Amino acid sequence: MLTNDADRVQLNKELNLHFPDLAYIKQVYQALGNFLKIPVGGGKLITYDFSLAEFCSAFKFHVVMAYNSLKILEKENYIVFSEDVNNPSRIHFTVGRDDLYKFQVANAAFDIFVKVLLRSYSGVFTDYTAIDEKIIAARAKLPPDQVYQYLTKLASLKIIKYIPRKSTPLITFLEERLDDKNLYISPENYRFRKEMLDRRINAVIQYVSDKETCRSRLLLRYFGQQNPPVCGICDVCTQTHNLGIRHHEFQKLEEEILTKLKKSPVLPDMLISQFGSAKEKAIQVVQWLSDNGKIQTLPNGLLSIVS
Repeated sequence: MLTNDADRVQLNKELNLHFPDLAYIKQVYQALGNFLKIPVGGGKLITYDFSLAEFCSAFKFHVVMAYNSLKILEKENYIVFSEDVNNPSRIHFTVGRDDLYKFQVANAAFDIFVKVLLRSYSGVFTDYTAIDEKIIAARAKLPPDQVYQYLTKLASLKIIKYIPRKSTPLITFLEERLDDKNLYISPENYRFRKEMLDRRINAVIQYVSDKETCRSRLLLRYFGQQNPPVCGICDVCTQTHNLGIRHHEFQKLEEEILTKLKKSPVLPDMLISQFGSAKEKAIQVVQWLSDNGKIQTLPNGLLSIVS
């Protein structure tokens, strides 16, 4: 929860981290091309392994700002930034069927394992094929670590090529790499997205700072509902209930008191006398407004609005 002005400053700082200026975004784009060794005019529809940490370390970028720059470039359809992509293990037999048969005869220890591979996956002689070591382990009745040993040994014997599973982010260039003068980032789209986030941040600040409006009502107003009802159970509503006053009564009395004090300071007795049968409730609301810094007692004894 926001508790002080420092927290609010931090939230606004987050806005700038999420939306680096356009020059910074362009700098990240050009650095990305250099990092992946893509020449200007190249790279279209090519996918590259990508480490954000290594990228930021190499070019001294702030990690959060660089990340959000990449996401903005993605929204502008220059790249696709795929995070934590699971690439399955793949194998490709590099020998023909006849040579493989000879290998199986000469190396009986591999025979059953090779047969499991061939029965489990088609196309392994023509291209790389995705495999699952756990499935192979179950079918070959072997522990998974032994499956890995068999695969790496077959690879070292040049029977197969084996690419183990890896989980790594990927960058795909949707267009060829552009030079700086031809890289266009729509200021309208950028400004619109930044304003949307700014609106959400301000809504959060208002939500936790407003000690008078029902929490549910604040949320419903944010989502466009006009004149939503109070919930009666949030901390704001409960606070007024503890005074023995219904929330709508509290709001009405508060509004009347503040309206009167905006016109001019007034003695407490004169103010309370204007509320007739609601005097007792008005006294409680005045006390609440004073306790919460909304009104103050001047040296001459008059009540006034806190400016």
